[in-house]
Amino acid sequence: MPNGGVPIHMVLHPSKGEGCVLYCHGGTLHIYDQPEWNARGARGTPQATLSEADCAALAWFLRYWLGDARLKPAYEMPGQVRAEFDF
Repeated sequence: MPNGGVPIHMVLHPSKGEGCVLYCHGGTLHIYDQPEWNARGARGTPQATLSEADCAALAWFLRYWLGDARLKPAYEMPGQVRAEFDF
């Protein structure tokens, strides 16, 4: 796996609120309607896409408010996060 073992694809199913899927490809984030994701996956049309700059701003903000102690890979949080990697 490239990048020191960090997957380049992550699909996150929000724990609160059904109906959308978050798909990360490297430093970009795509937000899909769940039916669109289920039908077409990453080939579908996202509702919104956050650029690398958008994601960097979001990551900075969340890192500040969550603190480094809360940040860890989603695959180390079983039962807390529904995520898939490099599918």
